[in-house]
Formats: sequence, C-alpha cells, structure tokens
Amino acid sequence: MRLRGHPVPVRAVRSLSAMRLPAAVGVAAAFAGIGVVAAALLGAFSTSSALVTGSVRPAEGPSVGELRHGRWVRVPAAPFRLCVPVAVWDGRGLVVVEPGVRVNGWCPARAAIYDPQANTWTKAARPAGVIGEQVAAWGGGRLVLVTARNGKTASWSAADGRWRQLPPVPDGGIPSITWTGRGFLVITSRGRQTSAFMLNGDRWARLPRLPQPETEIGSIEDTAAAVSRGAVYVLADVSHVAPPGGYVELFRLTVAGWTRVPMAAGAPSSNFTLTTIAGGMLAAGSACPGKGGCMVDLESLAILRPGTHPDVIPLDTRPGVPAPASIAAGAQAIVVTNPRIAAAATAQPPTRKCLIYDLSTGTWVPGPEAPTTQGGIASYWTPYGVISLGQFGSGSRVGGWLLRPARHG
Repeated sequence: MRLRGHPVPVRAVRSLSAMRLPAAVGVAAAFAGIGVVAAALLGAFSTSSALVTGSVRPAEGPSVGELRHGRWVRVPAAPFRLCVPVAVWDGRGLVVVEPGVRVNGWCPARAAIYDPQANTWTKAARPAGVIGEQVAAWGGGRLVLVTARNGKTASWSAADGRWRQLPPVPDGGIPSITWTGRGFLVITSRGRQTSAFMLNGDRWARLPRLPQPETEIGSIEDTAAAVSRGAVYVLADVSHVAPPGGYVELFRLTVAGWTRVPMAAGAPSSNFTLTTIAGGMLAAGSACPGKGGCMVDLESLAILRPGTHPDVIPLDTRPGVPAPASIAAGAQAIVVTNPRIAAAATAQPPTRKCLIYDLSTGTWVPGPEAPTTQGGIASYWTPYGVISLGQFGSGSRVGGWLLRPARHG
C-alpha cells in the first residue's frame, strides 16, 4: 500500500475552562460502550477563543478555464463492492471506506485509495470494529469515522496506513462531523437534545448544546458545519409539526455559545452538505423540510455569506438543480457533474452534461460532456480534477469519471 502524505484543509483545543461537567454526565460518559472510565478523555465544558474559531481555507485546484477545457476520463472499478461508502481527499488520493452494511446483500468493510494522477486504485487496511453507516472527515493527517448507530469512533492515519479505535462520542444521536482546522466538530441530534463536541487527539471536549425551538413541538433533526472566514457555522434542519412547518437555521460558535445568525430565504432545508468556498459556504441539499414536508423531493443549491451584510444566493443550474451527490466545490468554482433535465416532480436520470459556476463572475458556463452518463454516489474536488464516484449501470463494480483539467485554461 502506498502511504499518503500531507493533508489539505477540508479542529486542536488549546485551553479548557475550569468548569467541570456535572458528576452525572461524567458517569454517563464513563461507560459509553467500552466498560472503562472515559471521564478523563472528556474535556471540560468550554468555549475558549481558540475553540470557537476555525482555520479551514477553500480547497485550491484547477481554474474554471482549465475545467471547462478539460476532458472526462473513465475511473476503473473499485477493488471491492461499494454500497454506502464514505470518502475524503487526503492530499494525494481519495480515501474510500466501505463501512460494512447490508444493501442487496452483504457489503463487507473495506478501504482503498484512488489516485487521480495515475487513475489507479490501491487497497488499504480495512477498518476494524466500525460497522454500519458512518460520517467522516479529514484533517490533521488522519481520517476520523463516527458510526451513526452507536457513536463508535475510529481514525486512519496517512502516515502509517493504520486504523485506531478512539473513545466513542459521549452522547448518541444522528451525527455530523467537520474538520475546523483546530479539531473535529461532531454534533449529535436526538429528540430535543443537540449536543456538540470537539475531538482533539483522543480527547473529547464538550461544547454548549445548540439552541432548540422555543416551543415543545419542534427539534433539530440534522446538521452540517463548515468554516467561513475563521468562524465556525452550523446549518440546522429544524422539524416543526405546526406552521411554519420545517425550516432551517444558521448558528455561529462564539465564546458565549451558539448564536443564531440572520439568514435570508433560499437555503436548503434538509439533507444538506456545507462546503467552504471563497467568500462564504456552499449549501447543497433538499428544498423540502426534513419530516414529510413534500410529496416529492426537490433539490436546492445556494451560497451562504454570513457577516455584517448576510446574504443567501440561490443557484439554479438551468436546466435544474442537481442532487448534492453531483456537486463538487473548490475555492473559485462549483462543478455540477450531472444537472437535472428539469426541477421536475419525479427523479430524473443522470445526463452527459456538466456545468461549472464561476464564483468570481457569478455565472454558469458549460463544461465538457462525458462519453456516457455519470454520477451516482458522490463528487469530490481535488487539485487534479473532479472525481465523480459511481457509474450508473455498472452493477456492484462501481467506477466513475474524472474530470481532468486542461493544462492551460
């Protein structure tokens, strides 16, 4: 296996306050599925100035012109079956982990690295003891996985290619994970409790909980986080059974805790991702509230620019808004690998089209068409082009497509 080197930006806790967790919370965390006292691994409740800031920059890579004049290259099939993989860019390759699930049969836990320069796969060590659907993030030279079912946590090091078990997330719930440049921010949602933690090394530091709706008939269902201009933001899908129904809120982490950030209409409402881009964040997801808000699902894509003059810029790719799996974003461009034929009431098949949004001009330009339809699992921005992982019609041997940029735009 070829080991991987330096990471690219995609959270370290320098100081912790003296205020300790209540004894009951410490005891609850002490037996989080591992049968040993883990209170020593759970840092003090803190929102120090070092903890609430981030240092993630937009991912550098090819220019709009280089992508526009590039070409699609077929990615060979992965060395194992992909069902619900998670993948991160580690600076040299795309680390793809299949967590081990039952989807039309058993998909065992496996891992491999795709090298876009050589257009080849290399098998990597498989994760041990982390089975089931997961969330993942890359930072500080390692990949961190959190299992949605039980909060079990593991990391993979690029330096030695080995997996290590970490203490589980102290509180359970539906998790999201994000690298802030100072540590891994993990947020879990369960009922009306939305907890936040920062992982640095093998220690968890508890952050304040996210504010819930004032009434008892709403709760945060899902979250996604990103860093913009040194600040840590969380986009929250709020389920509400009474009018106005479900909605979305934006929070910023400060020394005083989580504060609500004003946000205009136009952001996705559920099932979203959040990516750092130049001057803001890209939110991609569904326009429907999280709990049964729509008869059919309609996607939504928008640029969020919180600050003194907050702004939300909805993006319509014309012919339609694509699913998040078809979107990859870098510092200056957003690539849509298979835009919808229309924002119709039924799911549309993938197309051969490709669209590129120029962040500097605020305009869409056409990209190169693929030899056949592409998309399916996810798309990833890299310095060597855009990887569209997954290929419709290829059965269990999923490959994909690489948009390889031209040398000169």
